[in-house]
Amino acid sequence: MRATDTAAEPLDVIAILYELFGQGRLDETFDLMDPEVRLVEPGDPDVVPWAGEFHGHDGLRRFYDGLATGLSSISIDPETLRLAPIGDDRVLALGTERGTSARTGESYITQSAWVWTVRDGRVAQLRAYHDTEAMTRALRPHGDGGGSDPLPVDEP
Repeated sequence: MRATDTAAEPLDVIAILYELFGQGRLDETFDLMDPEVRLVEPGDPDVVPWAGEFHGHDGLRRFYDGLATGLSSISIDPETLRLAPIGDDRVLALGTERGTSARTGESYITQSAWVWTVRDGRVAQLRAYHDTEAMTRALRPHGDGGGSDPLPVDEP
């Protein structure tokens, strides 16, 4: 059974998607996505380039471009990844995501949840939940008003 078969089980579709993502085969993930797919990623798009709401294959490409722009590396730890069906057409994925900022070189680790909706063998929607504060700390350069630098001390 191919993942794009309308008879493909949602759990199988998502498992294949994570396998392709882990192997860096992003172009092949488009075959698993409905042409009208909707992705919702939390965070401030001014700091997290892949945050926001994305629609369709063009939106998916912008999402992937945001990941490539913002991160020098990203992975979802296969040892922690757990998939569970939720009803007939949704899958809950839980796992540890690790990323390194291309701009600052800082890394983040977040326990993440992804809720996938699969219809007719393709992803119709993804809603992600991450520790966006950890991502922001890694992605925001120090000293740009992010609140992580100490206040200056007046010298006598």
